[in-house]
Amino acid sequence: MTSISPDPAASAADPGRPEDGRLLSQIRPVGGGDVFEEVLQRLMHLVKLGLVPIGSRLPPERELAASLGVSRQTLREVLRSLVQTGHLETRRGRGGGTFVRDWHAVRSEVDARRVARGMGAQLGNILDLRWVVEPGAAALTARRGTEDTDRRLAEGLAALATAPRTTFPATERRPRDPAGAAAATGVDYRAADAQFHMLIGELTGSRAVFEVVVEIQFQLTDLLSVTPQMAEVLHHSDEQHLAIVDAIGRRDPEGAAAAMREHLESTATFLEAFFD
Repeated sequence: MTSISPDPAASAADPGRPEDGRLLSQIRPVGGGDVFEEVLQRLMHLVKLGLVPIGSRLPPERELAASLGVSRQTLREVLRSLVQTGHLETRRGRGGGTFVRDWHAVRSEVDARRVARGMGAQLGNILDLRWVVEPGAAALTARRGTEDTDRRLAEGLAALATAPRTTFPATERRPRDPAGAAAATGVDYRAADAQFHMLIGELTGSRAVFEVVVEIQFQLTDLLSVTPQMAEVLHHSDEQHLAIVDAIGRRDPEGAAAAMREHLESTATFLEAFFD
């Protein structure tokens, strides 16, 4: 659900730059938790609801960060990511700033929305199923964990750490170091991520749980493969994966489930930024 209330008058006065004061008054501060993903979601709402029309300049960083209740550094990380995906552009010099591009033409945006539309209500169903099943799978793996469990999860984290990751649109992905990381794993970050989640399902020791987790990953693969990758989002995922593995290593079912829920909520928030 968006945290911004559309007001057509907010952008009617000047097509080059909306009335910043009125626009900023419509933004609620971020509520904590996954700050980067929430700020991303708020800015995408501003853009897609037309509160900052195509070609218009965003409010100054200082004011926008204050309205969102985040640091300027966090805001800059989000803005930089949206420049890299083609939704925003930065202009230098007099009259410069951060401007909204014609995001309808961003190839990854078009592809991702096409896949999401094709999934229809199934996308929501799959995310609901994931929310129910995967925290339980993490808890069960923690409850039944062994030294072999820890070894295999460490291997899963290593595969994620060496998988190529990028910050440009998903449909234009290129490995940072094709002679290094790509050759080391043979898979990209998305594939390594899917394999990590399926590994947790496998390590429950329950064939039924494993098969459901595999089906979830299969259903999400097409969508996630065309969703823009952002360095900061992947960094958060790395931290969350580590928290899940740490809880499993401590044989802490409740902690493992909570860490997985945090991870899934971050992913859902990120997807909502593009598909709300």
